[in-house]
Amino acid sequence: MKRTHNILSFIYFDIDNFKYINDTYGHIKGDDILKKVSSILKENLRETDIACRYGGDEFYIILPNSNMENAIEVCQKIIEKFEKEYLENSLSIGIVEVTAESPLNIDKIINMADEKMYLAKKQKGSKIYT
Repeated sequence: MKRTHNILSFIYFDIDNFKYINDTYGHIKGDDILKKVSSILKENLRETDIACRYGGDEFYIILPNSNMENAIEVCQKIIEKFEKEYLENSLSIGIVEVTAESPLNIDKIINMADEKMYLAKKQKGSKIYT
């Protein structure tokens, strides 16, 4: 990134109240939701984007050559598709924009995005915190 002066956006999100879903409706329902999220990501991301399940119900997405506005648009699309399937569930999303001037320590970037995700989680419904 420093060499090319590109920008990227790092998105960290989770499914709100996922433990409650598993405990109330069973792990099969939870697995179905995880599969649907994966399908939504596959259908709505570019080939150059990287999406990973980070653990449990947490995911991250790396959007190369994408600024904050691009990342917000992607997140809004993901929320829209998710809520069509699961009206009673929501997503909490944190986004960090990374530039050539940004610290490139991946642990710091993940922690920053995680903190933003938790700020989004404090609000009701699907939220994006930048």
